[in-house]
Amino acid sequence: MQTVIRLIFAQFERLGTLHGVLRYLVDHDIQLGIRLREGPDKGTLEWRRPNRMTLQTLVHNPAYAGIYAYGRRRVDPRRQDPARPSIGRVVRSRDGWHVMIPNVLPAYITVAQFEANEAKLAANRARAEAMGVVRGGPRLRPGWCTADAATVAWACATTPSTARPCPNTCAPGT
Repeated sequence: MQTVIRLIFAQFERLGTLHGVLRYLVDHDIQLGIRLREGPDKGTLEWRRPNRMTLQTLVHNPAYAGIYAYGRRRVDPRRQDPARPSIGRVVRSRDGWHVMIPNVLPAYITVAQFEANEAKLAANRARAEAMGVVRGGPRLRPGWCTADAATVAWACATTPSTARPCPNTCAPGT
């Protein structure tokens, strides 16, 4: 189990995305040990195919950096559902944690590496305020526009062979 956890952190540092780590684990038939929480086999370790949420929980968990943390999540009454008591938890920012004591637990990664991972995960989020993950395909090149003959729409592109200099911004009709 410890070898798999170390491998996950090493691959996240190398690949930079949870999806990349997940692909690596699946491609190499590496399973994750999951401790059963309920049922007749409660408490036993079961090996399962990895999934994105399990990897995300593992990489976000400060315990793997040797940090004891309490109060990382709070219950938001607006998100609660009486029929489902586990629903409605919201992750707090590090400033909102009740307790954070570094270097008290056995660690797989350093605190600095944990903070770098948190920053990388935040930067990878597909939100307007985050840069997002660098993806393949043509990159945008400021100042060049191409026309799609079918739609006659202009778009920025990297290939000057099919582009013309744009005096202002790339927009339809320019």
